[in-house]
Amino acid sequence: MTLWQRNASVEWSVGSSRSRVRAVFVRGIIATVLSAWCALFAATASAQTSVALLDLAVVFESHPVFKARLAQLKQDADGLQASVLQQRQALVKEQENLRLLYQPGSKEFKEKEKELAVKATQLEVDSNDRMRELMTQEAQLHYSVYTEVNKLVDEYCTQFEIRLVLRFNSAAVQPDKPESVMQQVNSAVVYYNPARDITPAIVQRVSQVRGATANPVGQPR
Repeated sequence: MTLWQRNASVEWSVGSSRSRVRAVFVRGIIATVLSAWCALFAATASAQTSVALLDLAVVFESHPVFKARLAQLKQDADGLQASVLQQRQALVKEQENLRLLYQPGSKEFKEKEKELAVKATQLEVDSNDRMRELMTQEAQLHYSVYTEVNKLVDEYCTQFEIRLVLRFNSAAVQPDKPESVMQQVNSAVVYYNPARDITPAIVQRVSQVRGATANPVGQPR
């Protein structure tokens, strides 16, 4: 083999080695880019499927025990207000009769007037105490139902690997009602995919817990 041929052979060998190195390097870059892209896609997909929405008001309104008990509390409050109004009117009537039966400024008049004042004060104290009792029962009712619903939400999210649930209002905005418009404008949720709404699923689970029947609701997509 001539010197020129040896030199050409060496150059070809070196060039071939460099080509293989470049090929390996390029494949490594491509693999790294693909791996990063797949990781990003997986993270994005995970973020999209790990967030859900819940209209808590709808769940409460659909809760059979909550609705019945809340209606009873409202009936009790209305009854209390009617009773207090009736007793106040009776005290006013007694006050009017007092002026007909006794001479204003007399000892008997002052004693009866004082008795009526004590009755009126006691009526206000008793009615306020009863109203506070009803308000406390209402708060306890809300807390009890919220705790029950929260437990069901926790179980559902654990089952379907949901990491975050946001509360939102699913009711359609009413343009002629300022409070409805402002509620929509100030809502933390600007857009959502209806498939992310787990409200029907939670309503179903509440019904199942309470022994009611409901249409099956699938897992969020």
